[in-house]
Amino acid sequence: MWINQLSKIVLALAIIALLNPIDAQYKRKKKKSDFFGGARDFSVYRNTGIQFEIGPTYTFGGKTINAQSNDSLGRIQKYELNPGGNWGVFANVGMAHILLKGFKYKAKGADGKRTEIKKLLILSYLDWGVGVKMLRGNEQSTYSSYFANGTGPIGSPVEGKRSFMNNYAFGRITAHRLFDLTKKWSIDFGLGANFDYRFAQNFKESGAFSSAASTSSKPMMVALNTELGFTYTVKRGTFINIGASTPLVGIQSARFPEFQSKYWPVLFKFKVIKLLKVKNKKGCPPVQKAPGDTKTD
Repeated sequence: MWINQLSKIVLALAIIALLNPIDAQYKRKKKKSDFFGGARDFSVYRNTGIQFEIGPTYTFGGKTINAQSNDSLGRIQKYELNPGGNWGVFANVGMAHILLKGFKYKAKGADGKRTEIKKLLILSYLDWGVGVKMLRGNEQSTYSSYFANGTGPIGSPVEGKRSFMNNYAFGRITAHRLFDLTKKWSIDFGLGANFDYRFAQNFKESGAFSSAASTSSKPMMVALNTELGFTYTVKRGTFINIGASTPLVGIQSARFPEFQSKYWPVLFKFKVIKLLKVKNKKGCPPVQKAPGDTKTD
């Protein structure tokens, strides 16, 4: 299935992006001033802030299933199942933590002789959230009956359709790495985990269906997920992110079963991160830090 192959490629790219220490093409955010903007704003921000995500979900259906079974009279029942996707919605709120410490290492200078001490930042920031999400999908079936000797069909094919709506409470945590495109825009790779608990489920059906046994997803789902998007710096301490995330590897499976098919959810995200300001207890403006100052508050 194409989406299964695509997920493996995305997982490999995400791991490379998070672990690759070479910054040959993109200049990564390394200093506090890189995250918090220029020197015009005299506010002092913490390395921690509030994050809020909201957006639509879409559940991709798996491959078409062609199968057959026999009824109590020996007649052959042939059916074709076509899983389809549908739109839902999600939202979560939590915290974001800017990571600035990194690891120091020795490297040759520009002249190839001098030894310089450089800082390696594997991760740019870490964020987490708790919220709710709705996943929806459907399964269309075409059902035909044949005589025991294979002749037929008996009458006209019968079509049916059934749909599901699963509502989850979930928590997630994601590690991010940023690659700057411009002063304002960055590519954002993320790798994390989500923990979902289904608290409500609704089914609808019409028409006829195969007598083959149906399955249903378990209430609890735990999966490794990846995220890809673009982060824009609105102003000092305020960022927005537009992207998408999807589960890659699950304890059961990244795809969850409903009826006789499997489905793959994708979350399309609009995220806002607002860093918290340091309170000025003395009532006077804080001292402005130098642009190259990497000390944290």
